[in-house]
Amino acid sequence: MRHLFSTTLFATWAILIAACTQPAGETIINENTKVYEDGSVYVGDLSDGKRHGQGTHLPFEGDRYKGEWANDQKSGQGRLIYKDGSIYEGAFLSDLPEGQGVRTFESEAFGYKYSGTFAAGKQAGRGEEQKRNGKVIEIYKGEFQDGKRNGKGTLTRKVPGLKDFKFVGDFKGGVPHGQGNMVNHDQSTYSGPFQNSLPHGSGGQKTLSNGDTYKGDWVRGMMHGQGVLVTSSGDRYEGKFNQNRRTGKGTMTFGKTSPFNGDKYEGDFVNGKPHGQGTYTKANGIVYTGQLKDGVPDGQGTATTPAGEQKTGTWENGKEVDVKTTSPDKPKSEDSSNEASPDEAKPDPEPSRPDQN
Repeated sequence: MRHLFSTTLFATWAILIAACTQPAGETIINENTKVYEDGSVYVGDLSDGKRHGQGTHLPFEGDRYKGEWANDQKSGQGRLIYKDGSIYEGAFLSDLPEGQGVRTFESEAFGYKYSGTFAAGKQAGRGEEQKRNGKVIEIYKGEFQDGKRNGKGTLTRKVPGLKDFKFVGDFKGGVPHGQGNMVNHDQSTYSGPFQNSLPHGSGGQKTLSNGDTYKGDWVRGMMHGQGVLVTSSGDRYEGKFNQNRRTGKGTMTFGKTSPFNGDKYEGDFVNGKPHGQGTYTKANGIVYTGQLKDGVPDGQGTATTPAGEQKTGTWENGKEVDVKTTSPDKPKSEDSSNEASPDEAKPDPEPSRPDQN
């Protein structure tokens, strides 16, 4: 045993002494050992001075590789330990991962694993990628291109204490982009077009966990353009939106559970409220046509009862200021504050809406 230890120690010293006494450059110590100018050492099969067959490359610092070689390049099956501590095991071609393989990295705060196809050293084709950031785990199964999620895939995100987030659809550049279906942690859903991971385009539909639903145009995750919003109370708005707010021309019909059940407004909206020119029709048949401000009559307008009586004039903050009453039997009469008025024809506050997480 003592003789064997002495022989091994002598051989190692011989390699180091020979490497130090040789001029700068690559040095072949014996038939299966080669030392390089950067201080790295190769131990394994050599052919005409090149790494060829099975062998291990040990750098002075940097990546370490053990496996198959061909014409001085990593080629075939092997195991590569990167300088950052990540590990790749699988197929190589021309010094790079190529074909089926697994790359992993693990630390206390972060974990990573990819299992699938590689091309020119990057994830490509079909594979499964898992990322752990603290206690949050993200799993992607699908297509890759040039090292990023690209094509059809399924993304699941697990957060302790919450239900899973899930996206199924198109990816580009690593994020949802194209058509897809999404279920958020709060179980609200969205189905439609995406751009850079956000709802974007026409025809997308989102449903909140409380039942509110919006379908229409989206811009960077916000309701923007033409759309239809139906709340859990039965209120229905169809018209223009601007950054999640009802703004522009639209029609609002109040639902059964609303205090304004059966009322309807058609006209201008600003920041979610009737504002501008419009027509408000109450369930009892009274119709107000004219100017509104912050949801109530304000300015010039006309209120008409089912019997045909009309009040025409000026309103301020929902109250009559200067109006004249005209009835079917009396061509003209002075203001009558006891007659029917649209003062109560006030829409309810802005209903809940599907906002973007």
